[in-house]
Amino acid sequence: MEPQRSGGTHPLQIIGGIVLIVGFAVWFLTDDDVIAPGLVTIAIGFVILGIGSLMRNARDNAANAAFVEHARAQHLAGAQVQPAPAAHTSPEPQESASVESAPDDGLYNAALAVADPQTSGAELADIAGRFPSLWPHVRRHPHVYPELLAWMDSFPSDPGSLAGSDSSS
Repeated sequence: MEPQRSGGTHPLQIIGGIVLIVGFAVWFLTDDDVIAPGLVTIAIGFVILGIGSLMRNARDNAANAAFVEHARAQHLAGAQVQPAPAAHTSPEPQESASVESAPDDGLYNAALAVADPQTSGAELADIAGRFPSLWPHVRRHPHVYPELLAWMDSFPSDPGSLAGSDSSS
């Protein structure tokens, strides 16, 4: 399951932008002593734009919550995990046979960290190295850095083909 992050604009943001442009046009095209209609229109445009931004963020937050719930369900179901990888300096996807294990918090905690906008780039690199299935979410994180994106791009487009399942911490 992948979160449905919009990454784009909400229709209300477009409408708000149009209202702002109309407001500025009214303001500049009217006489100098009649500025109220233009300013009111600009204010309404800002309000619509703000509501559109809030709506987009709410939609993205709901998608992240669904993703975290999916990860929690996988965690509680006791998904197969791989042994913990050896320490390394650069993230490398782990290729080892899957072993049946008790439910592990690794994937679940990694999913929570990727859904958290405060997670650092270094933590994202560690998560990307241990959990290739989270790459689509790491790519959309606000703190992902160009070198990490380039590193992920150097592998096949299907991260599941790297190891069959994710490793644990």
